[in-house]
This record gives sequence, C-alpha cells and structure tokens, in this order.
Amino acid sequence: MCAEPGPVIEESDVLVVGLRTPAVVRELVARCREDQVIVDLVRLPDRERLRGQYRGICW
Repeated sequence: MCAEPGPVIEESDVLVVGLRTPAVVRELVARCREDQVIVDLVRLPDRERLRGQYRGICW
C-alpha cells in the first residue's frame, strides 16, 4: 500500500482502480501510459482522457 497513487501508477503494468476520488482521477489522467491496462471497478469520470487500455467492470 502507498499513501500516494503517483509512484504506483508509474511503476505498474496493470492498474486495478477501486477509488474514485478527485486525487486518484487526476493522477491517472496525468500519469497513465498507453502500454498500461486500467481495470476500472468504480466507473471513473473522464475515462476518455486516460491513455491506457481501459477496461470497465461492474456496471
């Protein structure tokens, strides 16, 4: 577990997102890479701005 999402986003190949806070969304938009897979469990806003390979689940 990390206190800040930025380092986790930068070091990961797959991101499983379970929080929808403004800080998490802001970091994802700013730091995601095109080669990352994003598994969204919370229906993120602004998902069209995410550069990764987006997969929405649970809705």
